[in-house]
Amino acid sequence: MKKLTAASIALCMATLVGCSSSDEEELVLPEIVNQFETDIVWQESIGNGVEHYFSRLTPAVYKDHVFVANRDGEVEALSLENGDTIWQTDVRENSSFWPWQSDISAKLSGGILQAYGKIFIGSEHGYLLALDRETGEIVWRKKVPGEVLAKPAAGDGLIFVNLGSGKLLAL
Repeated sequence: MKKLTAASIALCMATLVGCSSSDEEELVLPEIVNQFETDIVWQESIGNGVEHYFSRLTPAVYKDHVFVANRDGEVEALSLENGDTIWQTDVRENSSFWPWQSDISAKLSGGILQAYGKIFIGSEHGYLLALDRETGEIVWRKKVPGEVLAKPAAGDGLIFVNLGSGKLLAL
């Protein structure tokens, strides 16, 4: 029995050693040469950004405007050409009685949707906001049953919001 086991092990090792050798040469990858150079056309500071949070505040572009936001609640429309501010709106709600709590973050999250002449953005506080695309004025603020963590979507005259609570709303 021991001879059979030893012979089996020797046969397996010989097979494996035979598989490891190769007469083929290794391929050398060609050097990658950039086809074009990229330049920063303009850059703009958008408040504190998302800081150390995982908010994905993706911008939205419409014609010659780019719409951006930071987590604290500042929403801006910038010129696509040069980054100049067209309008800026602070969407934080000052619902606190105490003045030192007036700067509570709006906790904007997800991304910005441009549709139907408005800018839509959600928050971790469970709000969906609609701003006028041309002026930045808040058109409406809707409380929803969960955190808005994803970018809203639009279709057939409706706004669709996927919530952290597992619900999908059509407004």
